[in-house]
Amino acid sequence: MTPHAGALADTRMPDFLPFLFPAALIAVALYFRSRQGHAPTGTERRAALAWLLLRRLVCFSASLLCVVAVALCGYAALQSMSATAAIGAVLALSMSFVFAHWGMYGTGRPHSSMADDKPVHEARRKRYGWRW
Repeated sequence: MTPHAGALADTRMPDFLPFLFPAALIAVALYFRSRQGHAPTGTERRAALAWLLLRRLVCFSASLLCVVAVALCGYAALQSMSATAAIGAVLALSMSFVFAHWGMYGTGRPHSSMADDKPVHEARRKRYGWRW
């Protein structure tokens, strides 16, 4: 063993660390589920607002990236008359709408359609006192 091998072993990421983020997401979901029949607490309101802001940041950023992909695929399709680039532009445009919808309304209950997302969001808005 070289003298530096021990130093490298000490700086390794603990084996459980990659599981912390998914575990935190599961814990947050369980927390919200356990509070459904009760009036929201201040902690629950703050957590819901933080989730709303994070969801909107991620989804609207993804939607913007899809719009950029639409422009690039559209440009490539016009330059080379490529059907593949045109299909890519259509797929990117549809994903842009999906991400924008998820950013605005989130997802409804499991096994529901996108038409159910807006009423579920309205109920959450009313529950947590969101204005937007």
